[in-house]
Amino acid sequence: MALVGIKKWWAVLLLVGVLVVVTYLNIEHETGFKVLTSPAEISDPLIKQKTTIKPKVEATVSPLVLLEWYKPFKKAHSDFILKSCGNCIYTQNRSKVMGTNTKAVVMHFHDINRETMPKNRQAGQLYVWFTMESTLTVSKLKLKDLDGLFNLTATHKRDSDIYVPYMTAYSAYRRVNSGLKPKTDAHLDKLIKQKTHVALWVVSNCATNKGAVERLKYAKQMIRDGLNLTFGGRCGGDTERKDYNYTKYKFYLAFENSWGCKDYITEKFWKNSLAAGTVPVVIGPPKADYEAVAPPNSFIFAQDFATPKKLVEYLEFLDKNDNAYKKYLVWTTLNISQMPGRRVQGFKCDLCKYMRELDDRQKNKSTPIMSSLSRTNFSLTNWLYENENKECLS
Repeated sequence: MALVGIKKWWAVLLLVGVLVVVTYLNIEHETGFKVLTSPAEISDPLIKQKTTIKPKVEATVSPLVLLEWYKPFKKAHSDFILKSCGNCIYTQNRSKVMGTNTKAVVMHFHDINRETMPKNRQAGQLYVWFTMESTLTVSKLKLKDLDGLFNLTATHKRDSDIYVPYMTAYSAYRRVNSGLKPKTDAHLDKLIKQKTHVALWVVSNCATNKGAVERLKYAKQMIRDGLNLTFGGRCGGDTERKDYNYTKYKFYLAFENSWGCKDYITEKFWKNSLAAGTVPVVIGPPKADYEAVAPPNSFIFAQDFATPKKLVEYLEFLDKNDNAYKKYLVWTTLNISQMPGRRVQGFKCDLCKYMRELDDRQKNKSTPIMSSLSRTNFSLTNWLYENENKECLS
């Protein structure tokens, strides 16, 4: 009797398991989305679009073609095969513009001209507006002429369809730590001992706009107030373009040339500072924009101080107190999972994933890609300027 009872229970458990699997598969079939089953599948908070990590696309699925219509900065390249990102080909071959699998055409903002854009456009083909420049720089163009043409944005702004930062905290962590392993306290002490100079600033854009003028004025005032600053680049009289060892400095002046522009955080903050194990002193977008993408307690916001002199006094205090200075490097001892930006894999790969998901939706639900985006009459002008800070455009 006991044996019969056990068999009945096994039968019940087996039936429950089958029902769970069927329900799971039905959800995926009905919605077109993969059901999230682990924390690794949750989208990164830095990325606006809600994408999921999908299994590798089967070899039988035709690759999507992503066409780069203009060569950014006139740089040509061979095709990129993006299999692990959703199976796409990223190409500059214009003859593919009317191919049935050419789902997106990427255009670099600086080169866009109505006269040289594609003469024909197939139904459902998305135009992607791409730039890494600040809103201030872009504002010099006549964007009204482009309203209604583009469907997707790919920029440094976090509310872009494809978020394209100069770097991420995740990437900076891997560089400064030479991999995924956190630094120890002993490593930090050794790193600090290697720093034989106080502050560095390398800059060659001295006066192309208001921000460039103001940051130069601010830095020169810091020098007058006593900051021991190594001033490189053309603005500092460095005509030889010296190769500086950023790691040897405790601070780097990561002053952007566009002040107040949303999310405009460039290589000055990432490559020249955090990735080199140096503490960035920043002027640029609002503080909240830095806090959203940077490792915790990793930078000094210049505008937190009433005057340049007050800032200099604080930097001098940190220079003389290793324990206080070390607090700005503690982020390198944290687990890499605490770093924002883990899901950002680069523009080409992220665009491929985005387009593959849209293509899958179209096939699963018979929904035209254009309709799913609601971008048939998208205004670049409104998107760029309506929510931009006034300080950026002044």
